[in-house]
Amino acid sequence: FGPGLLDENKRMYAVKRLDSMENAISELKGELPDVIDETFGVSSASVGKLGVNIGKEKTTRPQANGKSFHIFQASPPHTASAVVTNWLMGLFEPDKDYSFMLKDRKQTVRNHDKTVAIDSTVVTKTHNPDLMSLYKQYRPQFDEVLFVVSNRGYDPETRFDESLCEYDNVLCLEFEELLFSDTSEISRVANDLTQKFAEKFEYFFG
Repeated sequence: FGPGLLDENKRMYAVKRLDSMENAISELKGELPDVIDETFGVSSASVGKLGVNIGKEKTTRPQANGKSFHIFQASPPHTASAVVTNWLMGLFEPDKDYSFMLKDRKQTVRNHDKTVAIDSTVVTKTHNPDLMSLYKQYRPQFDEVLFVVSNRGYDPETRFDESLCEYDNVLCLEFEELLFSDTSEISRVANDLTQKFAEKFEYFFG
């Protein structure tokens, strides 16, 4: 949704759609506290951030049943990954912005204009298709590393290797699952995505 891609009216509409997604997720968590408690293993008192407690000066790693985790939103460009990233942040850290991993040799992680640690946010967005190397690099820092991938069409440029979707810690979504024609459909999209997330990663969240 950068300035070079959308005119002013479309940018305003895009912002409204993402705001509506955030509201839908908040309503979903409010309506389904017991389901969220059961799915993510957190108490009702911390449903608002699914057990992620963040201080002003330092970050406490998110815990699920006493285990730490990190989520990579890993997708090729132009696959509606902005919807996926905002949905994930709405679930886990609604008051923060996601971090982005640059395509450099150091795999620098940035948040706005600052270089940050990988655990500064629950979700890191990346276009790196080598999920195995990411897993090997960051798994020693967490009890589990999860990947949520969005694919589009049949072009290899907009899809990751299909075999990756077979791993227990990789949830693959199709472009069509992320579309909505108006804001009234956002709750349905958020609910469907959350259900898929819970079912795919039940082995970890319990």
